Amino acid sequence: MIGRWEFIIGLVIIVNLFNFIWLTHIRYKRTIGRRRHRWKRWLSIAFFVLSPAVFVFNLLSLPFMHYSNLLLGGMGVWFGLSQLKFVNRHSGVPPIVEPLSIFYLIICTLLSMLGAMKIV
Repeated sequence: MIGRWEFIIGLVIIVNLFNFIWLTHIRYKRTIGRRRHRWKRWLSIAFFVLSPAVFVFNLLSLPFMHYSNLLLGGMGVWFGLSQLKFVNRHSGVPPIVEPLSIFYLIICTLLSMLGAMKIV
């Protein structure tokens, strides 16, 4: 049986793989690098930078890893929802954006719920 630790590490690895797919297949200027909402751009960049850090936090079993799981999950939910809105508003978005955003939403919701359950 898979323990919770392995499950959480698996979720974080999946998020990091999705980030790798996102960064290699999606045009930065088209999705994250827009000029209008700078705070969204910085929050998106923070999400991509935080994912590998959370992986290391979980591997080392640091005391604040549950908070970092909750933070990464919340940012991933925000990122997935914002990209789904972006797909619905704009034409010419690559077809991989919508399924990838749905996977971000599902996986990060599960990660944030597990982080919240461990905190409480």
